[in-house]
Amino acid sequence: MEYFSDDCVLEMPRGTERWGSRFKGKSNVRKAISARFEGLPDVHYGSAAHYVDAVADTGISKWTLTATTSEGRSVEVQGCDFYTSREGS
Repeated sequence: MEYFSDDCVLEMPRGTERWGSRFKGKSNVRKAISARFEGLPDVHYGSAAHYVDAVADTGISKWTLTATTSEGRSVEVQGCDFYTSREGS
């Protein structure tokens, strides 16, 4: 979380709104990320690829998440995260 600004925003695809869920502020983002992993005790991110466009101040991480839920169900998900930086940070 040290790389996130105090006014960071995390948008996740699942949630009650049509866009999913949106968490604003470092404290709320930290809670959302922590809650996301509570039911996945052996979560692992692999097959990662990272891209940076310095002109657009944008970064992208592609990954495959594997885990076993607390109920014993195997999960494998491919996904990506988009990051926007500002002021050269």
